[in-house]
Amino acid sequence: MSITIAVLGIFGSLVLFYLTKKSERERQWQQNKLDQYKNLLLIISKLSFNESDQEIVNSINKEWNIAFNTISLSASQSVIAALIEFNETLIPTLTKELTKEQRNKKQNEFFKKLILEIRKDIGLSKADNEETFKVCLLTLPPGKYDKKTS
Repeated sequence: MSITIAVLGIFGSLVLFYLTKKSERERQWQQNKLDQYKNLLLIISKLSFNESDQEIVNSINKEWNIAFNTISLSASQSVIAALIEFNETLIPTLTKELTKEQRNKKQNEFFKKLILEIRKDIGLSKADNEETFKVCLLTLPPGKYDKKTS
């Protein structure tokens, strides 16, 4: 009887240990995903600054490429699809027929979609209504980027 109790105690401890470790890994994975999304949105913000210094533009584009390529490791398929659509609005050759206002409207439309998909992926979207959800990509005029904050 005491052996059975000891075995059950050990088994219970192992199950508890396993569940605790699993929960820790899931929390860490969620935190890593959230950090990647924060970084992605930071870089999208930098892209919107319309900086005229080509060296800064090249650096931001490099950051964008790295973030874009690495986010696919942890992002859901719907986030990746929304990210690809948003990225296409940033490519001048794909939007050259559009006026600046049309391009901005299209970017905001796909930015909204991207944000909604990210919110869904991290579990914040329970009350989000796609029809009433409002978000836009804020931009600065060319040359107004404060180089001290980069």
